Amino acid sequence: MENEATRTRYRAAKALLQQPKRILISGHLSPDGDSLGSMIALARMLRAAGHDAVATADPHALGKPGFLEGVADLVPPRKLKRRRFDLFIYVDAAAPSRLPPEVRPFAEKLPTLTIDHHATSQETGAVSIIDPTASSAGELVWRFAKWMEWPFDRAIAEALWVAIVTDSGRFAYDSTKPSTLRAAGDLLKYGVRTALINDILYCSFNTKAIEL
Repeated sequence: MENEATRTRYRAAKALLQQPKRILISGHLSPDGDSLGSMIALARMLRAAGHDAVATADPHALGKPGFLEGVADLVPPRKLKRRRFDLFIYVDAAAPSRLPPEVRPFAEKLPTLTIDHHATSQETGAVSIIDPTASSAGELVWRFAKWMEWPFDRAIAEALWVAIVTDSGRFAYDSTKPSTLRAAGDLLKYGVRTALINDILYCSFNTKAIEL
């Protein structure tokens, strides 16, 4: 159960999303699995909810999580200059200074929703959903999406699975809590291909790595 302070933040975030908006979503530079998975899942859910939502990241700096469905829809930061948005969401970035340089102006001028789990997270913008005890930004996105009663599909579930699995060390880190496993258990309902994802993330290596 979420406490009243968290529910208040959720209600404030919901108010930001009442009307269809053009939404830009970003994570930190060179996004890891948590940042990328959270962005992709959010963009997909927000589009299903009627928003014109896009996530931004350099497609050449995604690493192994770059296999996720939804990567093809990413807008490179260099292509944002002439686009207009009504709302900016950043996830797993702790502070605007960790955003891609091309994205920072949007954080400065737009209403902003922050979703993050770092102890150093800064409460900036209109609304912040921050919980340093959470395993990952992906877990926080899952919690908020469930509160919003947004529908899930396999692509969303796999994106959030990658987010949670990578930042929890495959559920080995101390940040893994009962809420983490509840989120993971729920995601499994949508057909997450756990073995395939594990093989891609942890059991595949490029030629240079093998030679090393």
